[in-house]
Amino acid sequence: MVSTRLVTLFACQALYMGVYTAAFQITAYFPGSPTGIAIGPRAVGAVFSAYPLATMLATPLPPMVISLLGERTTAAIGIFCAAVGVLAFGILPSLLPAGNTLLFFLLMMRMLGGFGASLLETACLTSIAMSGWGDDIGKALATIEVITGSASAFGGVVAGQLYEIGAYLPLGAFFTPCAFCGALLLLLLPVVTVLPPKRVAGLDEDGEESADVDLWKLLSPRRVATGLSLALSAAVVEAVNPMLEPHLLRWPYGFTPSSVGLLFGTICGSYMLCALATGVAVDYLSRDSASMGSRLKLFMAVGWVLLVVAMVLIGPTAKTAEFSTDIESETPAKITWGAAVVLGIASSALVLPSLPDMLAGVHPDDEVSKAAISSCWNGLYAIGSTIAPLASTYIYTAVGFAYTCTTFAIVGALAAVALTLTAVFGNNRAKASRSSSHPNYHAAMCDKGTRTEPLLRVCDSGSKARRAV
Repeated sequence: MVSTRLVTLFACQALYMGVYTAAFQITAYFPGSPTGIAIGPRAVGAVFSAYPLATMLATPLPPMVISLLGERTTAAIGIFCAAVGVLAFGILPSLLPAGNTLLFFLLMMRMLGGFGASLLETACLTSIAMSGWGDDIGKALATIEVITGSASAFGGVVAGQLYEIGAYLPLGAFFTPCAFCGALLLLLLPVVTVLPPKRVAGLDEDGEESADVDLWKLLSPRRVATGLSLALSAAVVEAVNPMLEPHLLRWPYGFTPSSVGLLFGTICGSYMLCALATGVAVDYLSRDSASMGSRLKLFMAVGWVLLVVAMVLIGPTAKTAEFSTDIESETPAKITWGAAVVLGIASSALVLPSLPDMLAGVHPDDEVSKAAISSCWNGLYAIGSTIAPLASTYIYTAVGFAYTCTTFAIVGALAAVALTLTAVFGNNRAKASRSSSHPNYHAAMCDKGTRTEPLLRVCDSGSKARRAV
């Protein structure tokens, strides 16, 4: 018989598949479409930012909705909002002329989709965290990231193909991929019935029921450092989305919308393939709870190094190859494909360890705190995803693609150094704090054979006190 936790995981995988297919489908065709060209590159960046902006602004809401309605109803509301958002986004250009009115409604529909995704993802992550995965939580979350990568790749590749085919269909090129994604989301609506309908009250540190959760207490320095790394990594990775298609459509790359979608699919496919291995590594690194945080942060620092490599390859290296007379004209495109693979690997190493690190230390039955942390995790990624498309389109129009990628490479290098220092010095401080505050610290030192006279007196007096009690 399939266990309840597996059924819950399979349901969440299906829901993630639908929502990420719908979210990423515009990357393949929207910037270079007539609608995208008509509203301008900066407006395109704003449209890309609208989705994560809504996810960021909605961060406080999912835990409250889950506490009132449960994961099941929360997920149902989320997937319905996402479906309406993508369907309306597809049909609006055929109803409204290009201009500020069209741009406003496109932004609103992308925000509606982002709001729905925030509800859906928080409900799914909370359901997984509460379904008894324990020490295997890294592997469970890795499968979700595999689905995320698969859906993102599927959305980009299929949308690029549907956009080209849609030109010969009554629905039109722009609406065809949106109609496909909206229908997929509506078909997945019954899957939410698998998720729990009610919430369990929050628990305090002693495991007692508590109606309130101290959110400020949850924001420990360890979680803040991990959250900042997550937000910054999202900013660097998502910054590529709005500027990659116009960059690759020109000479000497010669990409088409479908091949751009395939390139995004390569990034997501690389992310997907590495996610399972990353999940196994996360569970292994989490075995020693005392040094878990530092180990995971060092793992994420390696991800930052890989991200720097990807940015250097896709930007200045490919730019240099464009003007070299000693290499083939296809070399810049080949470098770009290779950078896409490295970018997917780096994203996996940066994103997947962050949620287990932030959930560490929460009571196993504290559903409200887990929902709050999961929602913050989504919101932090959304902050980076919101800022990045706007910033990258401004930098791209000002200095070009190569210099934009160089800027992100410098940011990544600084982040790798900062996270490494945080891991090393944070672990040393944690060890010192645990040693000095442990009630049996001096007795433990005596057992280890430390025989200085002052310590012996402390050990003897401690032993007498324990015997007296």
